[in-house]
Amino acid sequence: WGDGSLAEAYGRFWKPLGPAIVAMGGASSFLLYSSELACVVRMMQAMADPQLGLCLLPACLACRDPHSGAPLAALLAVSLVELVLVSGFSFEYLVQVSTLLHVFVFWLTIAAFARLRFGPWASTARLWEVPGGRAGALA
Repeated sequence: WGDGSLAEAYGRFWKPLGPAIVAMGGASSFLLYSSELACVVRMMQAMADPQLGLCLLPACLACRDPHSGAPLAALLAVSLVELVLVSGFSFEYLVQVSTLLHVFVFWLTIAAFARLRFGPWASTARLWEVPGGRAGALA
């Protein structure tokens, strides 16, 4: 077992397990990417839709396919950004950037939670709340 992959390790126990693990890993990665892409482009479309009143992104990103309702403009924009990133940078660099962006989003989420929980909107009625009041929110 030289490279540490599960496919190689389990393939030593039973040969068909190696290719099966590789295939399932590929399918899992593809489905995870597809679901993340779908969520991101729907979020971009909603942020750009003038009918929703947010207008946080250019309205052109709200364009949908007339037959399926898919957010085509946002999908093309995200695909173009991904193509530029993949063709211009190494995999290691992209993993580092991805990790940095995930940490940044995590800290923004914590900041938004603190602002909504302890700021001027703390007494606003919500669909759900963190149990335990302020102590629960601090925990």
